[in-house]
Amino acid sequence: MGMKRTALLIGAQTNGLSGVFNDVEAMAQALTPRGFAVRRLVTPNATRAGILDAYEKLIADADPDDAYVIYYSGHGGRLQAPDGQDLQFIVPDDYADSGDDDFRGLTDAELSVLLARLTDLAPNVTVVFDCCHAAHMSRHHDRRVKALLRPAPGRWRPTYASVERHVRALVASGLPIDRRPLVGNPRAVRVVACAPSESAWEGTNRNGVQMGLLTDALSRALREADGLRVTWSTLLDTVRRHVQTFAPTQRPEVEGPAGRQPFETTEVDPLDTLPVAADGPDRVRLLGAPLLDVEVGDEFAIMPGDATGPQDGPALGTATVRHLLPTAAVARLRLAVAGQALPADARAHRTRAAAPAMPVRL
Repeated sequence: MGMKRTALLIGAQTNGLSGVFNDVEAMAQALTPRGFAVRRLVTPNATRAGILDAYEKLIADADPDDAYVIYYSGHGGRLQAPDGQDLQFIVPDDYADSGDDDFRGLTDAELSVLLARLTDLAPNVTVVFDCCHAAHMSRHHDRRVKALLRPAPGRWRPTYASVERHVRALVASGLPIDRRPLVGNPRAVRVVACAPSESAWEGTNRNGVQMGLLTDALSRALREADGLRVTWSTLLDTVRRHVQTFAPTQRPEVEGPAGRQPFETTEVDPLDTLPVAADGPDRVRLLGAPLLDVEVGDEFAIMPGDATGPQDGPALGTATVRHLLPTAAVARLRLAVAGQALPADARAHRTRAAAPAMPVRL
C-alpha cells in the first residue's frame, strides 16, 4: 500500500464566530495540491463525540509512511487553578450542553493522548490550532476574539475543579494519561495561533473574506511555498509577520521539530536560496522572497542550480533587490557575460542583507 496523506479539518462555528467555514475551505485549498485527502468535520457535526470518533478513525487507519494534518478552527478555553496551573480545551459544537458531570469540551490532556497514539504509528503529523488559549472579554469593530465569552447569568460555566474531575474520570475509565509527553510531542509539528495567555482573532482579510488571522496567513504561505525548500520555522516567520500586522498582540508559534519541511519528516537547513525567473534583459524575479524575509537592497549571487553557494565557482551574475511583491522580489540583474541566458534551474544566493526599516517611537 502506498503512502497516504490525510487531513482532518475541524471547524466549530459557535458563540458568534463567522469565519470558521472559510478557514476550513482555505486550508483544504492549501492542502489538496500537496496530495492530501481532506476530511471536513464542521458545524453542526463537530461535536465532542464527532471529533473523538474522527480522530480514532485516523489512528485505526494509520501506517508508518502516512502523513497527517489535524486542524481545528473555533473557540478555545483556558481555566487556571489557584496555584496557577493551566487547563486548556477546545470548544466543540455541543459545548453548551455541558454540565458539572458532563463536560463537552476536549481538554489538552485528551488531545495530547490522541496525538501520542497517532505519532506512535505514524511520525509525520502536523497539528494546527486556530483558537484562543485564553478567554477574556475583548472586542474590535472588525475582529472577533476566538475565545469563550462569559456565559449569561444562570448559565453553566466550567471551573477548574469541574473540568479536573472530568479528566480524572476519564483516567479512571482508561484514558492512558501516561502516554502524554511531559514537554511536548517530539514527533509532531504543532502550529498554534497564540501563546496560552494570548488571544487569537478572526477578521476580514485582504479579499474581503471573514476568517482567522492565523489560517489566512498560513494558507497563503503554504501556497506561496509550494515547491520551495523551506522549513516550518521559516514559514512561521512569514505567518507571524502577517498576523502581527493586524493583531500585534497575537504571536503564532511552531512547536516540535520546526526544522522539518512542511508535511515531511526530513529536517533541512533554513531556506537560503531562491528560484530565479528572468523578467527582461536586466531584471529578474526572486520567487518566494517573502519567505526569506528579503529586504530592498539585499544582494544575491546568481548561480547554476547545482551550486551549493558562491564559493562553487564564478557567478552567472549578481542581483540587487529594487522592490517587493506579495510573493516575489524584483531585482536588477548584472550578468557576468553580457547577453548570457540564465539556466532554468538558476538559484539566487544572498550575499548581503540590507538593514530592515525599524519603527521608532519618540
